[in-house]
Amino acid sequence: MISYILRRMGQSAVTVLLVTMIIFLIIRLIGDPTHLMLPPEATEADRELLAKVTREAVLPKWSARCSAQCVKDFNATIGKTLGLTASK
Repeated sequence: MISYILRRMGQSAVTVLLVTMIIFLIIRLIGDPTHLMLPPEATEADRELLAKVTREAVLPKWSARCSAQCVKDFNATIGKTLGLTASK
């Protein structure tokens, strides 16, 4: 019985690892998430407007609801990667 449980736990760990890797690779292949948020015929001005709205409206409202530690973690990880800085 113990060997069965250990074998199933090992299989589960491998499955979780593989699914995580596949999702990571798919997300990396997609590239810029704004391409998914805008229609294919969007212009560069549309992309700039989305970036401006994100910086000036979405991010400040999000950081107001988030704790100081949450904002700090965002700035150190996602914000650093995307070039965004949230303030509390």
